[in-house]
Amino acid sequence: MDDRLTPSTPVSNAVYIVDASVVSLKQAWNLIDFAQEVCNVPSYFSTIWSIFKKWVGPVTAAKLLVLQQSEVYTTLEKYIDKENIPTKFGGGFAFQNGMLPDLDHGIRQPLQWTTPSECIPPGPVKWMQADGGKRIAIATGSVDKNVLRNVEIAALC
Repeated sequence: MDDRLTPSTPVSNAVYIVDASVVSLKQAWNLIDFAQEVCNVPSYFSTIWSIFKKWVGPVTAAKLLVLQQSEVYTTLEKYIDKENIPTKFGGGFAFQNGMLPDLDHGIRQPLQWTTPSECIPPGPVKWMQADGGKRIAIATGSVDKNVLRNVEIAALC
C-alpha cells in the first residue's frame, strides 16, 4: 500500500486498548493474554498488577501497560495518531462498541470484493492463501448460533 511510510514492511504489531473502568479483578486476569494497554484502571489496580505480574512471563508483562486515567492519552499518543485515539481517551475517533471496520482507501483499493456489500461483515474474518498466491478474506463463525459461516468476501490482488 502506497499510503504507508514503508509499504514493503509487513504489519506485525497491533495495539489493543482495554477500558478497565468497569472491569473486575477476575475479568482483568483474563486480559493478559491479549491486551497491550489497560486504561482507566482504579488507583489500587497498579499495586495489584505489580504483585500479579510476578506470575506472568516477563515477555508478556513487558508488553502490558496498566494506565491510570491521567496517563492514558499521553501514553496512547506515543503509539497512535490523535485522530485514531477514541474520543473517550482524548483523541478524535468517535468509537462506539459494535462498530464495523471502516477500511481506508489504501486498503479498499487492492481488494476485489466477492460480495455485493463491499464491506467486512460482522464477526470473525480470516485471511487465507489461495491458489496462485492470491490472498482471500473468509467470513467465518456462525450466523444463527447453529449455522456455520465460511464465505469468501474479498481477494487481495
